[in-house]
Amino acid sequence: MIVRLGPALILAAIATLVLCLLPSRGFFSDLAFAGAVGTLGLTMSALVLPGREWCIRGRWRSALPADSTGALLLLVTVVLTATAIFSTELTYQDFPEFNTWLVVVATAGCFVSAMIGAYRIRPLLYPSLERPVQQALPALTLVLAVALASRIIVLFVSPDPVIDVYTWLRDASGHVLHGRNPYSSDISTPYGTKRAIFYQVPEPPDPRPPAYPPLPFLLCLPLRALTLDVRWANIIGDLTASIALFGVAAHRGRPSLGLVSACLFSNLPRSMWIIEQAWYEPMLAGLFGLGFWLIEYGARRRWFGFILLSLALTGKQFGLPLLLPLAWSQRRHWRMLLTGLIVSGLLMLPWIIWSPHDFFDVILFKHLHRSPQLHSLTFGSACQEYFDWTPPKGLGWTLAALMIFVISWRTPENGAAAALGVGTALFVFCFFHTQGFPNYFYLCEYLWLLGMIGLLPIASGARAKPQDGHP
Repeated sequence: MIVRLGPALILAAIATLVLCLLPSRGFFSDLAFAGAVGTLGLTMSALVLPGREWCIRGRWRSALPADSTGALLLLVTVVLTATAIFSTELTYQDFPEFNTWLVVVATAGCFVSAMIGAYRIRPLLYPSLERPVQQALPALTLVLAVALASRIIVLFVSPDPVIDVYTWLRDASGHVLHGRNPYSSDISTPYGTKRAIFYQVPEPPDPRPPAYPPLPFLLCLPLRALTLDVRWANIIGDLTASIALFGVAAHRGRPSLGLVSACLFSNLPRSMWIIEQAWYEPMLAGLFGLGFWLIEYGARRRWFGFILLSLALTGKQFGLPLLLPLAWSQRRHWRMLLTGLIVSGLLMLPWIIWSPHDFFDVILFKHLHRSPQLHSLTFGSACQEYFDWTPPKGLGWTLAALMIFVISWRTPENGAAAALGVGTALFVFCFFHTQGFPNYFYLCEYLWLLGMIGLLPIASGARAKPQDGHP
């Protein structure tokens, strides 16, 4: 049996973080902080020791799987998807009569995951017995159908969440459709209203809250034009991210592993809650997934992959620390990455020219002036909780910069495996920043899962061929 240390550590990190954040919904608690510290140690170890593997030989070797990764992935998937059945609660339940369907669909997701794992157990444990990719497509369709159903039900249960991210996406895209600058226009703040009081949301009203670069509301434009819920963009992003997991695994001749990975991500505990809150990390996950998948190929697909990765990097303010490990690991393709960054910059340029002050005030200065969010999961929250001391912002940023430098140096160069470094850089930045919220960690978990697949070699007998040194 071959035991691959890197994938094993990554799967342990994902399971640790998900389970430890579950009781507090991703916010600060003793268990959540312990889980975050353990997760950081596991992912950093996976970066430092990515290529370590052992071949176990002995009297009982014939009873052991040829590759432990599939067995570990299946175990983590069954545990986490089963846990998801008991974590379908939403915050703003306007139509609670649909809640039962959330549990039913979560149960179906767990059942489908277990059945796919059981049906594909041999190629999971013995990659040389892998079946053709085409035979996996019906199962992938079933996985996506269950994921889609769960997310559609969320829109029925909670059609109008009391959170400014949702309102900003809706109103900003509406402003653009009417020819107005979304960075200079007010939104219909959900805070300070009767609805906010009913749901006990204490946030003060702010018609121009700290917001984000233009990518998310541009992706929502077609939905707003069709008067659809803008959270459909997140639903599409989640499904795209699952497809990309399958694609990266299939490129390595491991479609069975890709199927189970898609099951795991699309049925993560609290994934329905992420959709309800309109946090748009699912959009970024879809872009990152497609981008890392495409850069594993050659010619035009790789160029397009770097454009998608650059769009993902510029979708939120934390893109800069994520650029460092990506740029260093893909320095051989610096022209492609630079082209993608230029395209992404051109996407922001019209809004900067329209009103420089409003643009930078909304996406930069208001964020920098926010006080530390001590209810979020950060190093600063722990210092305040355990030592009654609030560390200066500079200390957290310095620690993050030092760790991201090490992460960048150790980020794998081979295609999708670089997602491991990008996800770890995001986790480090959020942990040492003034706020670290569950939607950030959701994207970390996806990038780690993608990076785990990227670390795996091509299965014996697979048709896929290496591309420019990629495994």
